[in-house]
Amino acid sequence: MISNAQEKVNSKDFEYFFNRDIAPQLTALENERLYTIAKIKRLKKICSIITISIVVICFYLVFREENLFILPHAIIFPTVISIFVSLVVTNSPKINFLDKTKIQIFNSLFSFLGDFKYENSLEYKNLNYGNIPLFNEVPPLPSVDDCIIGTYNNRPIQINELYMNYKTRKSSPIVLFKGLFVSIEQPKNIESTIIISNKNYKYKTKKLPKINVNDQEIDYHYNISGLNPDSDYNYLTPELFEKLKKLIEMNVNAAICFHQNMIYIGIITDKNMFEIPFNEPITNIFIYKEAIKQLSEILSIVDYIQKNKE
Repeated sequence: MISNAQEKVNSKDFEYFFNRDIAPQLTALENERLYTIAKIKRLKKICSIITISIVVICFYLVFREENLFILPHAIIFPTVISIFVSLVVTNSPKINFLDKTKIQIFNSLFSFLGDFKYENSLEYKNLNYGNIPLFNEVPPLPSVDDCIIGTYNNRPIQINELYMNYKTRKSSPIVLFKGLFVSIEQPKNIESTIIISNKNYKYKTKKLPKINVNDQEIDYHYNISGLNPDSDYNYLTPELFEKLKKLIEMNVNAAICFHQNMIYIGIITDKNMFEIPFNEPITNIFIYKEAIKQLSEILSIVDYIQKNKE
């Protein structure tokens, strides 16, 4: 089954849309990218000269005082600080350019698939992760890299590239979630909370009573739990199971939660999504086709799940 979004990306309409709405914006941005690269090269030369000067001055001052005992501290500390500042200074133009470009281009690009708005960061208060049963623990400030907000199939939708970790004093941070998190608002509440998670989905969800279904393949690949078994059994239909099996075929490791008037989908991915390369020309149509394909793949999962509720 191919979703409506995937069909649209694979059609000739995308090339027409790109040439009409995206390509005219790219010439000026490509010139700005080349200017930014030249600027970074100048900054690197300046920072290198400053760092070398600092090291030479530190050597001179230490030897003038004839105190070799403080030599390592007097040299290493200023050098490390100088290198750190240099990295920040030389990397900032690249980050600023990519942030600006993604906001400008993606807001136009994603309109190809629907009413979407792109943001490269999101305040924590805009989505209360603590109330979502897909998360067993929630850190004070989850990190959102990219965010897409809009409407799909006449339903409000939000897609976050999300990273959550929990810092402990005794060990390295524990990763609570890394991937894409999708929330879709529904017109009415459901009678139960249901969590369906692929057994390769490695993150902990809230513990609910286990539900066994009479489908060997589903029981093998998924953990299903819920608060209201009678309501859950009415909802866990053969149609939904077929869609879950499609996700297995797509090698999608995901967890799905039906809660109140929301559908939540957590998708594991190590790929950094929705990126524009900095070190190659940004006029190439395949960069934007890849980004729109990534969004269409997410929406195809929404299609598989959401149509079961209609």
